[in-house]
Amino acid sequence: MLRALFLAEAFLSVAYGVTLIVLPSQVLELYGAKAVTGGAVYMAQLLGAPLVGLGLVAWAARNYPDSAARRMILRSFFVTELLSTYVTLGNALTQGASPIVWSLVALSVSFAVAFGYFVVKPPAQASPAAA
Repeated sequence: MLRALFLAEAFLSVAYGVTLIVLPSQVLELYGAKAVTGGAVYMAQLLGAPLVGLGLVAWAARNYPDSAARRMILRSFFVTELLSTYVTLGNALTQGASPIVWSLVALSVSFAVAFGYFVVKPPAQASPAAA
């Protein structure tokens, strides 16, 4: 299940990041931006770049064995999704939101819960036969 979570994170992060880089004005308009200025386009593209990077980390982590490094990646993704939920929900509640914004709230909450589950789940124990 963790592998599938990393794959979903990888796919969505890369797809959304590339879209922000290539079509920033269109994405901003989907979220209700009234005046898409050069600064807003730049910020959207700037956000897209680390999303691609996060996607590549998730892609690589899907096959990592349980280790301190993978657990740190899990914690990082959990915090990222919590912050995404906070920002997106805050915006939706104060600015009024379209269904696409509410779908991002639901997606962020879902990923936060999923990564949170694996953060609190104890590491897998090696079986005696494998030792």
